[in-house]
Amino acid sequence: MKRFSEQFKKEAERVTLRTSESHDLRERVVAYMEYHPLPAEMRTVHTIVADEMLSPVRSMFFVWSKFVGAAAVLLLVIIPAAAEKALPGDVLYPVKVRFNEEVRSSLSFSTYSKVEWETERLERRLAEVRLLASEGKLTDDVGAAAAVAVAEHAAAAAQEIETMRENDDEGAAVAELAFATALEAQTDALETTISRAGVDVSAAGGVTAALSNAQAAAQADEQKPSFERLLGLVEQKTTDAQELFASLKPIAGETAKADIERRLQDIERKREEAVALATAPEENDEGGDTTVSSTTPAYDQTKARALLKEILQATEKLTLFMSDIDLSTHVSVEDLVPVEPTEEELQTILTQVQGDLDTQVKALKVRAGDEPNDGVVHGLTTIEQKMASSSEAVAGGDYEAAIVFTREAYALASDILRAFDVEEDEQPATDEEVDSEKPEDTSANSSPEASTATGASSTMATEVTDVRA
Repeated sequence: MKRFSEQFKKEAERVTLRTSESHDLRERVVAYMEYHPLPAEMRTVHTIVADEMLSPVRSMFFVWSKFVGAAAVLLLVIIPAAAEKALPGDVLYPVKVRFNEEVRSSLSFSTYSKVEWETERLERRLAEVRLLASEGKLTDDVGAAAAVAVAEHAAAAAQEIETMRENDDEGAAVAELAFATALEAQTDALETTISRAGVDVSAAGGVTAALSNAQAAAQADEQKPSFERLLGLVEQKTTDAQELFASLKPIAGETAKADIERRLQDIERKREEAVALATAPEENDEGGDTTVSSTTPAYDQTKARALLKEILQATEKLTLFMSDIDLSTHVSVEDLVPVEPTEEELQTILTQVQGDLDTQVKALKVRAGDEPNDGVVHGLTTIEQKMASSSEAVAGGDYEAAIVFTREAYALASDILRAFDVEEDEQPATDEEVDSEKPEDTSANSSPEASTATGASSTMATEVTDVRA
């Protein structure tokens, strides 16, 4: 409502007469006065009489108009503006939901704008749930009411999408994808907030169920919209995110700015990759394909579309993080939008992990000695296989898979080394060690329990060796 009143005031202030129009109007009024002058007696006596008679009325009207104007400002501006921050249970909350939002609904004329507004209303309900959950004030009644509202707004958005599909199938696909992306972002944010706040799951169970049902009903068509329409939606959303970030820069901390800038760079890099994947190789004059260099991405429309949808999801979550102060207070940006390392960063990570693995393997071979048992040999063979798989992944340019294989090999080497440590800790002491540590007269008082403990220790060492093997 605040935004509407500001826009209304701004538009009203812009409605003015041009200089020529003002001059023409003044000339007409003056000419009329010259050709229709008042009689002399009316200019004095009757005017004074009229003023005397109407003076009390004018005074009362002036006071009444001021009162009415103040009441109108109070009812139409101040109270609705204050209601925007109301939460379920507050006195002004019905004003926010039944007046403010309904007025804004009446200002949505196109079908697409109606879908956007129903999506925003759904997001407002979920923002209220997240805030109450983070403060430990989310009750079963509030959660149930929010679940009903989420279901209603989701159904209204779905109905508008179906209406749009009758005349604009591509536009409906764009709206459906944007709606599905918003639902996914809101679901992740809500689940993260609930897990961090440690609230009773039953209070938010209805909301999460309503979100899940809405997501299931809003499954976008994999083949629609077209790549061009999808790219247009991505560019619109990323531009909005950039503008929002620009407005927050003056008040954001250095760490927060660096985190958001990094994710915006990741999004832009993926967008460029998607465009490159969707660009078909050009044909030469003879009709054959041009020579494609090794650095040119292969033409793959399917992968390009998948990348654009990932960008939409990341952009929606990042925008949600930047625009919702309460969410950013309780959830880190890494929880919603993890950093996606560049190829150079992946290579650096892989080099570090490979160095750690080499260190572990060398230590393992030293501990195993010249004649390792079958378990160690099998472990070393598995490590070599994973290292070979890592090398193949690097050759194919899949550094993420290479890092996974290398870390699995590192974990296996670490487990075998820990088995050696456990075996040494559980190994029974030698006779010399026992003789040097036991008291002089304890041999005669040796109990059956002591020999049983020694036998159990020997058995445990044997089991550890078997596990390591």
